[in-house]
Amino acid sequence: MDKERKKPTYSIDQNNKKYCFDLLINYEKNELIKIYLDRLIFDGYIGYSKYKGSPSDIDVIRKRKGGFDFIEIKEKDLSKTPPKGFGMDVSRMKDVLLLHKISSFPYYYFVMKINNQTDRKKDGWYYISIDEFYKNTASSKTINGGAGMASVSFSHPTVVCDFEKFKKTS
Repeated sequence: MDKERKKPTYSIDQNNKKYCFDLLINYEKNELIKIYLDRLIFDGYIGYSKYKGSPSDIDVIRKRKGGFDFIEIKEKDLSKTPPKGFGMDVSRMKDVLLLHKISSFPYYYFVMKINNQTDRKKDGWYYISIDEFYKNTASSKTINGGAGMASVSFSHPTVVCDFEKFKKTS
């Protein structure tokens, strides 16, 4: 069960504070403000929400009339075994579904299809809503997905959604 998350508190001594300010002195103020605001929104407002475990790794937030869309972006080749399609780690899917539920913003999964993991020739963009992805994988068995960006090889339970369920971007 999710636990209440307490806001962290920090105490920084004056020497460390001066050292950090000295590191930042050569950067433009507007660039630092932009970075700060990004981190405040993603880590502060989303990541340190009321409940521990709320995701803050959103690849894109697209503003549209009436609200926002959240977008997960990956570069993948088709799965090697049936169903031929694109997968998502189960833990990541749970995070995405939770954020979709608590925000009520639409969440989409965009994939740059590549021919294989060696040549990585790009073969178009495809997308699916997270609701459709979940609907089409809810009764699927998990497979052990690839390590992706992880540097350690361990279990990555993954569900695969059939390629035919994805739409090609125009």
